[in-house]
Amino acid sequence: MTERKKFIDEYLTGEFTVTELCRRYSVSRKTGHKWIRRFMDHCELGDRSSRPHHSTKAVPAWVEDAIVRARRQKPRWGPRKLRDALLRANPGAELPSVSTFALIFRRNGLIRPKRRRRKTPPFSAPLAHAKEPNQVWPRPVSPACPSSPLGGGSSEFGTSESSRANRSKMADTSECT
Repeated sequence: MTERKKFIDEYLTGEFTVTELCRRYSVSRKTGHKWIRRFMDHCELGDRSSRPHHSTKAVPAWVEDAIVRARRQKPRWGPRKLRDALLRANPGAELPSVSTFALIFRRNGLIRPKRRRRKTPPFSAPLAHAKEPNQVWPRPVSPACPSSPLGGGSSEFGTSESSRANRSKMADTSECT
């Protein structure tokens, strides 16, 4: 027998007061009276869920239907724009938040999931090998001037001698200044 059932059985004998039983079973008097009330109401003595029976902030079905209809009329509008449009059309209406609009869209299949981007593979080209310090320098990128020796968005690595030569060539060209 469970502890609660023993508590009720001893209470029904009438030999003990509720206070004495609560002290013996190490529960508060409030809990003892709750167990007795449940027994008298022919309910279970076990623990009950504390979860609410209904959500007080749930969106009514008619509001959700109106949101879904509006989204189907304007499928390219997002939750913020659609909510603002509905507020302008119905001033004084109490509409759910933007995030709730997005949840309603997702729940009703009105949002296409974003495509997952593939991870790019790691850079596999060999690096330039330097035989002494400061020998390998990155070339500067100059997308503004495609005719320059460094233009076209090149980001190759070269030796310090070739970098110096390219820099002097670029200084000589006057078309990209």
